[in-house]
Amino acid sequence: MTAHDDQITCLALSNSGALLASGQRGENADVVVWDFNAKKPIFRLSEHDHEVVLLKFSHDDKLLISCGNQLDGRMFIWNTLNGHIVCSTQLIPTILLESPNCCAWGGFTKDVKLRPTVDY
Repeated sequence: MTAHDDQITCLALSNSGALLASGQRGENADVVVWDFNAKKPIFRLSEHDHEVVLLKFSHDDKLLISCGNQLDGRMFIWNTLNGHIVCSTQLIPTILLESPNCCAWGGFTKDVKLRPTVDY
């Protein structure tokens, strides 16, 4: 399983065990999503710079969150079915003063307008 060109800084295993995500440091701080059973990369997510410090799959493995370090300061949510960005935000310095070191997904019961979230 080789797809990175610098030191791997974080890993996340999907809840089903079918996917593995790995992040690296360096100028092209990519996230690679792997088919764990086949040991082959599925997607290379190339939006971070400097270092990826955090990866976490959603409860249904359809989404992956990635956060960059202090210099990168960005957070992305990725669709694991097609590798596309679902949303992104600049965390540092607009929301946080330093890079996060943990995260957790919510319950996915209802959104802020109390609508069911089963379909998204």
